[in-house]
Amino acid sequence: MANVSAYGRSSSNRACTAQNRPSVQTPQVHKRISSQGDKQTTKHTPHKRLANMSVLAKLQSIDWSFATFQSATGLYHIDAISNLHWYPGRCVPSLASTLISALARPGQLLLDPFVGSGTIAAAAVEAGLATIGMDINPIACLISRVKISLMPPDRLRPLANALTTSLVTAQRHIEAGCTASPALLPPSIPNGEENELWYHPGTLFELGTILSYINNIEHETFRTIAFVCFSSILRACSSQSNHWGYICDNMRPQSLVYKSALNIYLKRLQQYIVVLGDHFTAVTLRRSAADLRMIRRTSRIITASAATINQHVRDAAIDLIVTSPPYSGVNDYVDSQRLTLLWLPDGPEVRRISRCNETGARWKRFRKTATGEFITDMSDILHYLVRSLKPHGYLCLIYGDSPARTPAIPALISALRINNCAHIGSFTRGIPSKRALIPKVMNETIHVFRKL
Repeated sequence: MANVSAYGRSSSNRACTAQNRPSVQTPQVHKRISSQGDKQTTKHTPHKRLANMSVLAKLQSIDWSFATFQSATGLYHIDAISNLHWYPGRCVPSLASTLISALARPGQLLLDPFVGSGTIAAAAVEAGLATIGMDINPIACLISRVKISLMPPDRLRPLANALTTSLVTAQRHIEAGCTASPALLPPSIPNGEENELWYHPGTLFELGTILSYINNIEHETFRTIAFVCFSSILRACSSQSNHWGYICDNMRPQSLVYKSALNIYLKRLQQYIVVLGDHFTAVTLRRSAADLRMIRRTSRIITASAATINQHVRDAAIDLIVTSPPYSGVNDYVDSQRLTLLWLPDGPEVRRISRCNETGARWKRFRKTATGEFITDMSDILHYLVRSLKPHGYLCLIYGDSPARTPAIPALISALRINNCAHIGSFTRGIPSKRALIPKVMNETIHVFRKL
């Protein structure tokens, strides 16, 4: 495994500077935003006015707490695919599904430029849409690729069984003390000096053994699935048992405790097979073979900054944008996957580059210019997002401002209006504090816009 692309396509993480973008002034006062949307004097045809009113009425009728929400398929709990891999600040699956079903139809194309762990992308695929996701965090992109992989169970299960058999055999050799056996692949432990600080030597050896067998898999999609499953157990295998923020802040464990990585991985792999199989069934039972071919052919996850969207997506190509950008100063998304990045040979360098270009990261929160930089970055991104959207297409922005700093959302709404979008409405819902490193953000708001 030479680099991140061993588990999927990768591209530059460098952000580009937007040009020819209307300037947006940062407001000094946080104005209350209602669910009534714009009351501006822009002239619309009667058809457009009726369409906007119909969408607003539909959105106003939704219980945004999702107390009684059920997956449209009824086949499996919608959280299952979302919970494949831990990731901070994940979008609520029911929120993503609700917005997509209200604003799009099967066969259309959705874009999420802050795809994160792929919750919105997976919901789009389940609803019969093709999806394009982007993220500067390469681990997020790997997770997202797994969630939209749609690998048939009759192909997935034999590969998983073969890997399980190999690892059970390896486990027997290790338990018998035959770690030098020629029947056992030597462990692959990149960045060993750093990894040694997080795991007991026995756990580290088992993790390295698992990775060696994963790297030996020829099937690219299953190799990605197996690696993401590996990534998902690293926190459980590490000796840092405190809150995940300790890993973000590079606070190593005081003592190393043995944990059976092989047992944890084998159990998790079986869970992956069940969840991915159920997701495949949920999608295929409602879609034709032609629909599935379209989704597979068109959908892709791009490892790149959202600021480079114009390099990857044509103007007026997208039917619906649903995205939850980083809440300014709340989470460190790249550093949250620190443990996984250490298992990539070039992981430390990838982390350095990705972290440098991360939008709204928590580690930037003490800068006096942090909010201004975030608004400037997001205004550039929104400019290109609107360009990528088809006329009359919808853009949904899910965002929560921290009361500890100057609010950004008024400036972002202004940026979208300047870029020829009508504000249909805004809807606020509470969020659990465990989703963020800074639990002061207790609410998030769904802002819905339509390109004129």
